[in-house]
Amino acid sequence: SNCKDILQKRIGYTTVVIKKVPFAEDQVRGNYKNFLDKGCCGSKEWLKLYAYQLTDYKVAIHLDIDTLVLLPMDELIDSIIGHQ
Repeated sequence: SNCKDILQKRIGYTTVVIKKVPFAEDQVRGNYKNFLDKGCCGSKEWLKLYAYQLTDYKVAIHLDIDTLVLLPMDELIDSIIGHQ
């Protein structure tokens, strides 16, 4: 374990890393095929769909590489899970 992992565990965060696209690209048909090459990363753009499968967690946050968090998100997360 490195320092980052220890800190994340201490404050209750879990990092989930998923590397494969959540569907077989060759099975995409019709107009949806046009969406495979959109965005900067092609079909890898669709990895964010995995956030909807993280049902073991109260909150799952997907941050794209171009996201810059400037303030703590505690208030937002608390409002999602119902804390006052």
